[in-house]
Order: sequence, then structure tokens, then C-alpha cells
Amino acid sequence: MKKQFRILTINGSPMGLKSNTQTMVNDIVEEMKFNGLDADHKVVSLGRKNVLPCKGCWLCTKGKPCPIKDDLEEIKKRHVGLRHAYTSFACLYKPNHWANEMFL
Repeated sequence: MKKQFRILTINGSPMGLKSNTQTMVNDIVEEMKFNGLDADHKVVSLGRKNVLPCKGCWLCTKGKPCPIKDDLEEIKKRHVGLRHAYTSFACLYKPNHWANEMFL
């Protein structure tokens, strides 16, 4: 019996599962499956999660729980036993951004 390949996608697009970014990742995973890979694909959409910035207390390196109570623990639990983790983020680009116009 072939071992199942666990894949996690962390989608940073604010559009979530309806984003072009997620569509691209889904196409990649479907191609993997089409080529014979037994894949279990899960998605975490960061646009719907509450992930706060690290305070740099380093308690996590000392085996103690993080004092920040957010959704990061749930995301970290999904990483256990993974073969691959993908991150996908939208590249939002506006050609006439004010910083570019400053140099024209």
C-alpha cells in the first residue's frame, strides 16, 4: 500500500479559498494527483485567522507555551507529519504607486 502524501498550503491571500492564488495551488495539487500521487491536501487561509506578531520573549524555545493567544497553535499542529508545506501569497502590484512616481 502506498503511503499518503500530506500537503499543507498556507494561503496568505485576503480572498481566501476563492483567490486566484488558491486556484493556482489547487491546480498544482490536482496535477500531482493526476500523476499518481496519493495526496491529502489541506488549506489554511490566513485571511480568516487571527495571527499576532511575536513579542520575542523566547518562551517557546524553553519548552513553555506561547503567551500570545491566537490561531498560530492550530496552524502549527497541522504541520506535524507533513511531507510538504506550501505558502502562497498574492502579489498585488500597482504600476503607478506613489513611491515609483516620486522618481519620475
